[in-house]
This record gives sequence, C-alpha cells and structure tokens, in this order.
Amino acid sequence: MFFCKISSFAVPSLTFHMRPIEGCRYLTELREFEVVDSTNDVLRRWMKEESMDSGIVVQAMHQTSGRGQFGTSWQNQEGKDLLMSIFFKPGEAFTKGPWTLNMSICLALRKFCNDILGREVQVKWPNDLIVNDRKIAGILIENHISHKWESSVIGLGLNVNQGNLPDGFQAASLAGILGHSLELDRLRDGSFFELDAYLHRFTQEEPNDLLAEYNGHLYRKDQWARFKKAERIFRGMILGVKEDGTLLLRDEEGRVIQPKTKEIEYIWK
Repeated sequence: MFFCKISSFAVPSLTFHMRPIEGCRYLTELREFEVVDSTNDVLRRWMKEESMDSGIVVQAMHQTSGRGQFGTSWQNQEGKDLLMSIFFKPGEAFTKGPWTLNMSICLALRKFCNDILGREVQVKWPNDLIVNDRKIAGILIENHISHKWESSVIGLGLNVNQGNLPDGFQAASLAGILGHSLELDRLRDGSFFELDAYLHRFTQEEPNDLLAEYNGHLYRKDQWARFKKAERIFRGMILGVKEDGTLLLRDEEGRVIQPKTKEIEYIWK
C-alpha cells in the first residue's frame, strides 16, 4: 500500500492511501481518504490537473459536501456508509451513450445489495435503489462530453451501518434491514467485482439487454401509486423506461406522461 499527499484547488492537503484493485478488469486502483468534500469532486479536480487512466476509484469515510442529482445533498454519518466514485472512460463503447452506463451501474449495485440482503432490491428511476419503499443507495454520474462522450465520474452512496436515520428521510441502511452491522472494507471490496462485471456487460452487450433487466426491477412498475407533477397530485402507473432513459407513466385518464428527471415526485404514502 502506498501513502501519498496532495494539495489541490479548494481542498487543502488531502492525504490518501493507494493500492491496486486485484481481480478486476475495469477497476484498477483504489485511493482511500478519511474526509473529502465530495469523492466526485476529487476526481473532477484531478481530471483538470492530469491525464487519468480509466478505473481509478476514490473512497472516503466521510463527505462534507456530498451531492445527489440536480444539486440535492447526500447525507452520511462518518465511517458508516460506502462513499466512492469511479473514473471511467467508455472507449469505443461511447456510442451506447451515458444512459446505458447509468443502467449498468444501477444494476450492478442492485444485484450486489440483493445478494447481501436476500430480498428484492428495486431501481427507482433514474438511479436510486429501494427496499420496502425506502432508499438505500443513490448514484450520481457526471459525464464529460466534447466532440463525443469522453469519460464519466460515477458517484455511489450506499447506506451501510447508519443507525438513526434523520426524520423525514424515506431511507434505510443495510445494517438496519439485516439487524447487524457489516464490515465496510470487506463490503467495498466485494462490490468491486459486481461493478466490474457490469462494466464488462456495458462494453460487450447490447443496450436493450440491460434495458430489459432494468425494467424488470423498476420500482412501482405496473402498480398504481401517487405522484406529484408541478402542483398536481395524481394516481399513475409506471409502464417502463424507453431506450433513451425516458420514463413512461400513465395517469388515470389513460394519458401517457413522459416526465423529465425532477419533474415527477414520488409520493411515499
């Protein structure tokens, strides 16, 4: 294991441990921090400073400014959650597009959690993981596109050993579901193999194969439930997700709605 120290932009004197990731094809190197602002932001800063190889994974025990989709924050308890980001270059698979990568990562983490919990884990469009109507994980992928899709920073946040989750959060943790804590480092290393396997599927398989699997585990698919769009609360049924990542939602009048991300709100109760 190597020991390194850097100073970079707004984050002063970050110290990390570095080691190779064994047995994986697409994940190559782990860099472990105690505290960062955001693991995604660490990789984004490095991208500006140097030419980076695909497969670098950044993990932190705590984030001071963790982010979700569209400016939302990701809350974590220090040393309790799996917080990491992956730098990935699609290479010749860039023609499949970022949505296919999003599906691949969601499905990888879904299967990993499903195997640990021994119960169904669902994907809430576009990129949250749900167990029994509670969120256990979120994914934030930030893509760098110039003339073509060049690279992505894949952020993963998984609630592992959190105990008292904040009031008002429709959330759960692996430990809370299982009734016992888990070893965070061992869990992280185990996740690498599933993520690596689905990154391989991303490069080798047709997007429709992944889409069929994604729709097969889609939260609230073919079920009547309450949603909110603008100021209107209505009952609707999710029909599925299209090839480009668009959600298809039918209301009680039979109209098919295709909301953009954050245009639709899931009503939990």
